[in-house]
Amino acid sequence: MATNLSVADANAVLEDEDMQRELAELEIEESSEPEHIREARRLQFMKEMDKLKACRDLGCGDLKEITGDEEFLKSTTTIPQVVCHFYHNDFKRCAIMNKHLTVLAKKHFLCKFVKMNAEMAPFIVTRLKIRVLPTVLCFVDGKVVDRIVGFEELGGIDDFKTTALEKRLEKCGVIARASEGENKDALCGYTTRDNSDSDDD
Repeated sequence: MATNLSVADANAVLEDEDMQRELAELEIEESSEPEHIREARRLQFMKEMDKLKACRDLGCGDLKEITGDEEFLKSTTTIPQVVCHFYHNDFKRCAIMNKHLTVLAKKHFLCKFVKMNAEMAPFIVTRLKIRVLPTVLCFVDGKVVDRIVGFEELGGIDDFKTTALEKRLEKCGVIARASEGENKDALCGYTTRDNSDSDDD
């Protein structure tokens, strides 16, 4: 699967799952690999399609508002990578962080992006020792692996670039790094065939 799967790419794969499956099957069958390797690739394809469906069903691809302790626990434990922003409605920097996280949520479909009003979650705020807003917590497999407090690590300015936040989130592993030379047409490990360049004419 592409390391950086955008919402548009994920939706394209999920909308035409049968076509993707047929392309993958054709590519696997045409390969000269031994049968056990082809079968492993088929199983990997199915696993990745299931992961995409789960992400779609859990609301990935957008910055979602969560409320309450139970929803927080469910959101941070049902998917491997989660970014959670604790904010306050009256804080300008929280609105700025929401804007950047909304952009990143559309770019990193396999990570769930959520926000939670700190005033509405006193138990969680106390338990997670959140004292400064905005605070962004990064969860991997249900555990906090990193936190971004304020804007200090993002240049300490209000007009920081979304890429600065993206690199910071990549560093802790909550979102995937874009591979250099990554094939943007490869979805679920298989390339989309384009016959326009064919030498068969």
